[in-house]
Amino acid sequence: MWVPESSENADLDSMKKTLAINMIKLCEINIKELQSSGIDVSSAQNMLELAKLFMKSKKYFNAWLQAKRCLETLDKLGLRKKKMQAKVDVLRSIIRDAEKKGADMRNALAICQEAQDAINREDFDAVFPILDKAFAMMQTHSRDTCTTLLPVITFWLENARLAGADVSKSQNLYEDAVKAMNEKKYDVALNFALRSCEEIDRAKIALLADLISSTQFEIEELKSSGVAVDECETLVAQAEDCAAEMDTCMKLAQYLSVRATPGILCSSCGLGFADNDVAVMCSCGLGYHIKCAVYLGFCRNCNKYICNGLFGNFDKGVALVRQAKELIQSLQSLAKKKVKVLDTQKEPRIKIRKPQ
Repeated sequence: MWVPESSENADLDSMKKTLAINMIKLCEINIKELQSSGIDVSSAQNMLELAKLFMKSKKYFNAWLQAKRCLETLDKLGLRKKKMQAKVDVLRSIIRDAEKKGADMRNALAICQEAQDAINREDFDAVFPILDKAFAMMQTHSRDTCTTLLPVITFWLENARLAGADVSKSQNLYEDAVKAMNEKKYDVALNFALRSCEEIDRAKIALLADLISSTQFEIEELKSSGVAVDECETLVAQAEDCAAEMDTCMKLAQYLSVRATPGILCSSCGLGFADNDVAVMCSCGLGYHIKCAVYLGFCRNCNKYICNGLFGNFDKGVALVRQAKELIQSLQSLAKKKVKVLDTQKEPRIKIRKPQ
């Protein structure tokens, strides 16, 4: 069937008009969505207004083409901002984790805010250099902290191992930290190092709990034999207090490692810090050498726990349990001697023979 040329053109114009209308509606929806997210869509809005002008002029193909360009611009604006925001959110999360571990991240936080401000004003070209600077600062902090912490962990591992604690898990984490340091993955290394510290503490808490439990069992056996064990029970109760303090320490401890201020003295030993040394700082402002903080365990000014890997309560608790065990052995030995004496004091039984 033959169709007039004017009819074909009318159908084509109608199709172009429909496509242009749908594309313009899609642009309007996306503009509202991005505006609600705080994105500057002025460039896309100008394109949309031009598309609407083409529609009024019945230039449907031009209207569709301009609306398509508007939609592409909106996609770029939204996607680019989302990518930038995701990177800033990751950086902020890393900073928060570092702050929880006690690190002074004020400078990194300021840089993170600078990147956020650049995103808010749509200055996307400025964001990446700012983020690179912040991540470089984080890497430097992680590297310096690990360089100081890893030798100390070896000292902590040896101390716990000699006491009888199972430090295999901590040893593996320490080795992972060393490997990551050699590969210059400083954030990864710091994560492994801090986890190694925590595992050392857990191993020591577990060892002390086992020692207390076995000692309590021995005390109960003596009590059932009628032996007075008051002194043993007192020693074990004191050891339990040490274990409870260690548990509290695990929950409250912070590793506040910062660059030592020139001229500052350690609040424990009273000596100064070496050049570029890292100090363990309490939130009240006092600073300590790392090994001083390890043995002291708490701040002399405000009594807050200041460092992972606290030895004070562990050494004290183990010493108390071992003292109790020695006392138990003495009591057991005395009890055995008493039994032997009682046996020798018994009158011999006389056998009477019956007459045959």
